[in-house]
Amino acid sequence: MTVERTWACKCGEIKVKLTGEPILSFRCHCHSCVGAAQFIEEKTNKSGIPIIHENGGGVCACPYAASQLEFLSELSSSDGTSKLKFVRVGDKGKALRSYTTCCGTQMTNFILPGLIVFNQNGIKNADGSSFESAKPVLNIEAYHAFDPSTVPEPKHATHPVHW
Repeated sequence: MTVERTWACKCGEIKVKLTGEPILSFRCHCHSCVGAAQFIEEKTNKSGIPIIHENGGGVCACPYAASQLEFLSELSSSDGTSKLKFVRVGDKGKALRSYTTCCGTQMTNFILPGLIVFNQNGIKNADGSSFESAKPVLNIEAYHAFDPSTVPEPKHATHPVHW
């Protein structure tokens, strides 16, 4: 039987059906991921579901292949205005993050061709409970953390997976 979960923003206006298991579950501690999350939280007055993990920091993320998701909500309003805003770190930033305009929840940590990395804290199981990975959560980019001594184990100096 295929597992289905739902990612939803805090107010529930934006929903995505996620089919199957995420590729992995990780917390990224690099300046880019944490800095972008902090920027979004400040811009939206911390109104959405937080993406930064409360114990040890790091951005809570779950990558899914594009083929594993289906948007259940319209991403633009009736007047054509987008319900998502996008952020890059710096002029040459490669990682594109998104957050909802309705409640300020960061939806994605980054988007790559065929791969979308969702805010794990917005993922719910079919019974409505919060998603917790059965696999060990990797703490990555410890070397690039604002304070590497606070990154919990198991940790990796960079990242063990090449996208």
